[in-house]
Amino acid sequence: MIHDEQMVREGLLFRPIEWSRVRKVVLIGFRGAGKSLMAHQLAAVMNWPVVSTDNHIEKQLQCSIAEFVSQNGWEAFRHTESAVINQLGHQQGIIIDTGGGVVERKENMAVLSDRALIIWVDAPPEVIIRRLKKAGDRPLLSEHSLEADVREHYQKRYPLYRKYAHLYVDTSRPETKKLVLTFIRQMVNL
Repeated sequence: MIHDEQMVREGLLFRPIEWSRVRKVVLIGFRGAGKSLMAHQLAAVMNWPVVSTDNHIEKQLQCSIAEFVSQNGWEAFRHTESAVINQLGHQQGIIIDTGGGVVERKENMAVLSDRALIIWVDAPPEVIIRRLKKAGDRPLLSEHSLEADVREHYQKRYPLYRKYAHLYVDTSRPETKKLVLTFIRQMVNL
């Protein structure tokens, strides 16, 4: 049995979780960190559906996020994202896979944090850069190079991810992912 104390020692539990109050799971973290895969692994453990805010936004906009951002800018996208968060954030019994910048708006996190287990899905910037280069489908946030873009925005968001998260998963270290999934499985089956 894995206990809270072990999770704290491992650096994976940042703040206490009131399991009796958890009604949804919210995944936060930088794009390319592995939130979508983690969401589906959690769905198998918890038997809850996964909702991707990015997929929901693309369905609403009827175009890709990259297309929307190139035509309308990031501020318009963040406004749309907040509207989607307000729609989805009050649902229960779901796993919400969020976009990387969701933490930049306090109002998003106020909605998402209510009765939620928040998991920060992370990887070192070098790993994220390698994954994003391979995918090749994500719009840059502000810089002209992918490397500069990731490093700048990762540093900016790092303290916000840390602030809101209960649990931490480094997807470049499979043992942390396995430990977190086992811990959640135990808690769900209590």
